[in-house]
Amino acid sequence: MYNPLYRIVAMALLVLVVAMTTATPLLADKGRSGSGGKGSNRHVVAAAVDPLYLKECGSCHMPYAPALLPARSWQQMMAHLDKHFGENAELPVADKNSIQQYLMANSSEQSTAPLAKKILVSIPAAEIPASISTTPYFIREHRKITLQQVRENPNIRSFAACQACHTQANAGSFDEHEVLVPTAAQGKP
Repeated sequence: MYNPLYRIVAMALLVLVVAMTTATPLLADKGRSGSGGKGSNRHVVAAAVDPLYLKECGSCHMPYAPALLPARSWQQMMAHLDKHFGENAELPVADKNSIQQYLMANSSEQSTAPLAKKILVSIPAAEIPASISTTPYFIREHRKITLQQVRENPNIRSFAACQACHTQANAGSFDEHEVLVPTAAQGKP
């Protein structure tokens, strides 16, 4: 004898099976599509690309992505290149102006990247961070790492050496799944 209830139950089970098989890959990938898991873009900003900036600034240190600081920080930094972290990094006026324009146009205020926005909102409006490593966001993200651990490691030496641990820093990615902290025993790179 045919019972219509069996057909309803069978259809419900079929819908449930289809829903679970299509939802499982979505749930498995949840962390990879912007929610902060491996491969997300939550910790990515546009990498530095300006040829003059790469040449002039990148010849001494990693060419930091402009979106890692607000415009006011870049403006302050460019205004005092004669005292750039203990070095004289003065440039010809035209080069200085060109680099400053690039940095300002690509600062955290101008970026749509979630990381840039997080850095920006962490900084009180009246403050002008002198470096990325002095921003409240950076300090919070690196709170478990002591200055002594950084300085004593010959492969790092400074919080300014992003690329020492962040393997994709030059590409603008600071995802925690791409971090590889070199040990002092590994020797100099």
